[in-house]
Amino acid sequence: MPDLPAVVLDSCVLIPSRMRDFLLSLAASGCFRPVWNDVVLAEVAHQERGRHEKFGTSTTKARQIAADLIKHMTEAFDDSMISGWEHLDGTFGLPDPHDEHIVATAIIAHQNCVGLTCVGLTGFEPATP
Repeated sequence: MPDLPAVVLDSCVLIPSRMRDFLLSLAASGCFRPVWNDVVLAEVAHQERGRHEKFGTSTTKARQIAADLIKHMTEAFDDSMISGWEHLDGTFGLPDPHDEHIVATAIIAHQNCVGLTCVGLTGFEPATP
C-alpha cells in the first residue's frame, strides 16, 4: 500500500463527535493518515470529560469515557502521534500562539503532510509587527 498523505487534525475538528467520526472514518478507509500531538489529545480528553460532566455524568465516569476515546483513537491509528515538535513551538510568530504546536507538528510530520485540518485558518496568518 502506498504511503498515505498525512493530515494534522487539530482538537477543534476532533472535539465535535460527528466531525471526528467523519474524519476518522475517512482516515480508516485509507484517504489519509491522521496525525496529532499530545497537546491535541489532551484538549480532546479535557473537552470530552467536561461535556459528559455537563450532562450529569460523574467525574470518574467522564474521565473514563474520555480516556477510552483517546485509547481507541491511538490504537486505531497507532502511527498518528507526532513527537519532537516542542522545540519549534513558539517560533512561527502566529497571531494565536496556541496554534503554534499544530504548525510545529506538521513540520515534524512533513513527509507526505498535505495540510492542516482546522475549523478556521484565521490564527495562521503571520503576525504583523
